[in-house]
Amino acid sequence: MKHKFITKPKKSDKVLLEKDKIKQLEDEIIYLNGKLKGLTPPS
Repeated sequence: MKHKFITKPKKSDKVLLEKDKIKQLEDEIIYLNGKLKGLTPPS
């Protein structure tokens, strides 16, 4: 790898990142489902 100065993320950090991504996707799905049903979720 070229960027040796960048510290490698710890495994726990990576897992948290993935969980955040999954939660964002879930929120997006809920929002889109609400839109399809003609409901706009409170922001």
